[in-house]
Formats: sequence, C-alpha cells, structure tokens
Amino acid sequence: MTGVADLLGQAEAAVSAAEDLAALDAVRVQFLGKKGLFTAQLREVGKLPPDQIPAAGKAINTAKSALESAIEARRAALEARRIAAQLAAEAIDVTLPGRGEVPGRLHPVTRTLRRMIAILGHAGFDVHTGPEVEDDFHNFTALNIPEDHPARAMHDTFYLRSGLLLRTHTSPVQIRAMREHGAPIRLIAACASAADEHVTARAVGTPASTITDFANALDVSSMAAARVGPTIASLAARKASTTPASSGASGPTSVQSTRSR
Repeated sequence: MTGVADLLGQAEAAVSAAEDLAALDAVRVQFLGKKGLFTAQLREVGKLPPDQIPAAGKAINTAKSALESAIEARRAALEARRIAAQLAAEAIDVTLPGRGEVPGRLHPVTRTLRRMIAILGHAGFDVHTGPEVEDDFHNFTALNIPEDHPARAMHDTFYLRSGLLLRTHTSPVQIRAMREHGAPIRLIAACASAADEHVTARAVGTPASTITDFANALDVSSMAAARVGPTIASLAARKASTTPASSGASGPTSVQSTRSR
C-alpha cells in the first residue's frame, strides 16, 4: 500500500496546481471520490493485521481531513480571484458622460409668463410674492370682505387646523406690498392661490384638495405649504382688476395696480 504521507503530498501538489474551480473539483474526485485514491486506501486497511488497522485508519482519515482543508482554502482563493477578475472586466467608468442627454426646456406657460413679466416690468410693475399659507386678516379682512361673505365658507376656502388657510387669491400679496412700501404701487403677484373652483370660461381655478392634507400635516404658520404653478388663463381673468376689493376671484397669478386716492 502506497504510503499515506506520499499520497497526501501528491494531492496537495495537485491542489496547488489547480488554476480554476473545475480543475480543483477534478482533484477532489481523484483523491476523495468514491473511486478515489484515499478511498482505495481505506479499502486496503481491512487486509492489514488486526493490530495495524486502527493506526492505519487514523492516518488515512487525518490525511483526508488535511486534504479537504487544502481544497477548501484553494477554492476560496480561486473564487476570490474569479470575482476580482469579473469586477475588473465589468467595471463601469462613472466619470464618462451619460448617453442620450437632452437639455431641458421651459414650459410654454412659464415662457409666456416670463415674457409678460418682462413687458409689464418696462411699464413700471414689480414682481412681489407672499406666503401661500395666509391668515384671515390678509386674505379677507384687509380686503374689506365681510365676516358673512360666502368666500369665507369652508366650501370655498381650505382652512388648516392651525386656523390659517390656503391663500384663495393673490390680493394678500398686494396688501403686504402696500403695507411695506406704501402707495401708489404697481405690482405683479406672480404666485399661486388655492380655491375650490370648477374650470369655467371665466378663469381657471386652482383646486387644492390634493394639498390640503399635506398642509394640515405640516400645520405650518406662515411658510408656503405647497406650490402650484401659475396659469395664464387666471392672469387674463384678472386683467380688468384695479382695486383690492375687486380681486376676489381665485387664480394663481394677478396683475394689479393700486394708486392712492
């Protein structure tokens, strides 16, 4: 019977020479398979004298364990090398520019609004903005809207739990601008408003049912709770407005001129 130590040396040399997982598995089958060399050694143990069987069996099993450990170590090394090679081959250069990039363009409504602001700017109008979450004073009282006016009803105005409301028109911007800069003043309130209106030929309202829950969740005091894009139809509907009291129709954009009387 070939010496166990010699057989283990041959097996370890074969394991070290394996360059891929397939070759390593072939070595495993050659030495540890059902018809492998170590299996054959175990079959020969029974032919030995009884007093030599325990020592021979122990030596063979120790050699098998050592070979199995060597195979697992080589397998881990080959697997790591395979993964490293795959990563190197499939690496992506993140510094390369993206493919198919198309520069964005302004929406026609935005372009039209900017053109109108530029034209009115030459006529002395300045752009003013204000909070979209307003208080009762700036939204109603300062515009001489009485307490029993239908515009204050909940079916027309979106109230928040804090007692504030979503601005129903852009006239509060005019009130704030006049209190800050005085009169006369020419201003463009190029901002959004929220009112529960149906789309009509008169104006395009800005339904706010989709942002009420969001605003209530924030329960903010004076910051804008949501941002709704302005519409040119509403701007056209407000063209004839000349005083704060007459600008009660809802719309995200208004052009107003206020002169001292």
